[in-house]
Amino acid sequence: MKFIKRTPADYGTTQWAGGKTTELAIFPPSAVYGKRDFYWRISTATVEQPQTVFSPLPEINRMLMLLEGELALQLQAEGKRPVALHEAVAFSGGLETRSFGICRDFNLMTAKNWRGTLAYVHLEGKQALVVPERAQMVCCYLDAGSAKITANERVFSLTQKELIQGTAESADPQGVKTLLLTGNADVIFCTAGCE
Repeated sequence: MKFIKRTPADYGTTQWAGGKTTELAIFPPSAVYGKRDFYWRISTATVEQPQTVFSPLPEINRMLMLLEGELALQLQAEGKRPVALHEAVAFSGGLETRSFGICRDFNLMTAKNWRGTLAYVHLEGKQALVVPERAQMVCCYLDAGSAKITANERVFSLTQKELIQGTAESADPQGVKTLLLTGNADVIFCTAGCE
């Protein structure tokens, strides 16, 4: 698995109906979100309208995590469901999704034959993060604070809004099994792999 560091200078921000979205990474690198030709995409977004409808994304698996503010989701005809701070919520991008509240969130989108994981880590000191065996993408995004992350014997120094991203062409059971984090930070840890 090859790891790179990305900073806000590498990201792209665009408007959507309810606010702004910042694309942190997409794979393959030639993929375009608007064409829906990606295997996975990670982003942050702001929801600036008290009520809005998410863009329809048929055949895309979505995971969302609330980073700041208040958020409730209504999927299709179901009732409104509040989302807790740092809770990961998985849903189909093909469902009509309404959001309620002003917030900032983290998003992981994967193609229909890919699956992802999304977790919040409050880092104080040292912690090892286990990489799932089938992972072809690993990402650690610092929402706040600073940390050093060791991956493949390389040490990356990160500050707020920076990330490291590891990518492999296929699942590699002999590949990276853990990431070692040291520092004080709020970390979003996500992975994706093809089924």
